[in-house]
Amino acid sequence: MTYQGARAQPELDEARKVFELSAAHWDALDQISHVRWVEVHAESNLDVGAPSVVPVADVIDALHDGARVMAVFSPASGLPRGLQFEVVEHPDGHETIALASHAGTETHASPGLHALSTLSPTELSSQAEPVPTPTPQPTHAVSEVALDADGRVTAVRWGQVDVQRNDWADTQQHADVASVVRALHAGHAVFALFPATHGHVHEREFMVVQYGNGLQTIALQGPSTHEREIHDMTHFVWPPLARN
Repeated sequence: MTYQGARAQPELDEARKVFELSAAHWDALDQISHVRWVEVHAESNLDVGAPSVVPVADVIDALHDGARVMAVFSPASGLPRGLQFEVVEHPDGHETIALASHAGTETHASPGLHALSTLSPTELSSQAEPVPTPTPQPTHAVSEVALDADGRVTAVRWGQVDVQRNDWADTQQHADVASVVRALHAGHAVFALFPATHGHVHEREFMVVQYGNGLQTIALQGPSTHEREIHDMTHFVWPPLARN
């Protein structure tokens, strides 16, 4: 198991990992919720990586796996180095950490624990910030294409798709192929629609390809597929012919 703030070291098993815990945050019930800790090399006593702020559950997991977690107090506290943490269980069944000593285990509210430094609001907020959920990229579908004399796509009739409803999100528009190229470069998905007995089916996705002169157009991904090539799509003339 690899914990937040701990660099994996294959040559050491979990039972030989050593961490130093130097600061904590207490919640409204005076119980530790987060800590600052760092993994240290057992032989050199040098830090392995940078200190990080993690939930106390990470410390509990490490202790259950056999790691040693040592308390680091400020010199002004007068408390010795080398005091170790252990897991204790509250009457309600949930686990927390406490200092272990020859005289017995100190409680979560003992003076020894409160001699640890207090996490700053900045440290705590940086750890507590939720991981942003990636915004889904738009999905488009191309129902018609215009080709040049060499069979390359020069324009499309396309629109954005509502993937939840499997329907058009807006009215389809005619556009130069450069618009599709820009969408693909931005990470959007663009599918080809092929004529079928009942409307259209989408079975292949577009990608960007480049001419020898540096210009870009679109082509279908993957190997050639029977009746599912660009020439099998509905075609139109581009630019539109002027009406009399």
